Amino acid sequence: MIVTVIGGTGSLGRHIIPILLDQTYIDRIRILSRGEHTQSWLQEKWSNPKIDFLVGDIRDPYRVLRATRGASLVFHFAAMKSVDKAEYDPDEAISINVTGTQNVIKACIENNVPRAMFTSTDKAVEPLNIYGASKLCAEKLWIA
Repeated sequence: MIVTVIGGTGSLGRHIIPILLDQTYIDRIRILSRGEHTQSWLQEKWSNPKIDFLVGDIRDPYRVLRATRGASLVFHFAAMKSVDKAEYDPDEAISINVTGTQNVIKACIENNVPRAMFTSTDKAVEPLNIYGASKLCAEKLWIA
């Protein structure tokens, strides 16, 4: 079984990877993230031949398509999560949280991924800022 963890160097990814490594039925774990420095640090920390570290951005549909090819399970943890940064740069928040999520959805559909999981935030409930609104939009896309 191949598992792709998109945003795998973030806080959620760093917590789920050790759990996935303990599962004997998982053959490969692909970690897609923008953070090459964090990837290098985690590669040294985990030093496991089952893990493939892929540098890439969810805003690049071709990279997401390649990262999800052959996967049986995809975790989508990538997001712009800082409320302040999203307010300061709303175009980036929309690009990452909405368009990036669309790219993950399309890649999973095109690659016939049987299971995929998306994470959101409590700020998507009656959003008061662009971060919450972008995550609400991503939720709606995921559900649709």
